[in-house]
Amino acid sequence: VGDTAHCIDESWDKLPDTPYGRAKRAAEEMVLSSGKTHGIHVSILRLALVYGPFLKGNLYQMLRAIDKKYFLPIPPVHNHRSLVSVDDVCQAAYLVATCDKANGKIYFVTDQENYSTHRLYTLMRLALGQSQQTWHLPLWLFKLLARLGDQAGFLMKRRLPFDSQTLHKLFGTSHCS
Repeated sequence: VGDTAHCIDESWDKLPDTPYGRAKRAAEEMVLSSGKTHGIHVSILRLALVYGPFLKGNLYQMLRAIDKKYFLPIPPVHNHRSLVSVDDVCQAAYLVATCDKANGKIYFVTDQENYSTHRLYTLMRLALGQSQQTWHLPLWLFKLLARLGDQAGFLMKRRLPFDSQTLHKLFGTSHCS
């Protein structure tokens, strides 16, 4: 679904505005249509950011960078991020697979906790035995670095590690219920 700054639930139906989002939406529609056409029990799970052992996604990359002490000290932004554990994802998959009422339905899956990137950053530092950060870089500097990353990436014809997309993932809101 399309991004928004407020908490969304299954009634939120704004169309995605990125190629990735549009491709995922098209896949969902194909699965639901095929399930209906062929009488197959299908459900769609729209997952919050998944965490857990052996996962190598964005949270793992953030934790790894903090551990190696090359994650820049971020400002205390008040964005809202939803997360879900891999165990809860497995439980949700089992529930929709075994519940007739779930057939043809779409569900957001989250742990119902509200996180900010700064809170995650602080919790990760503490879990790694690092002291609480007493200073931070200003948000405007991250925005400037993102713009520079966009421009350099355009010139180099490849995406750089820090650009506007990374800035949005780091400081944007993705909150669901």
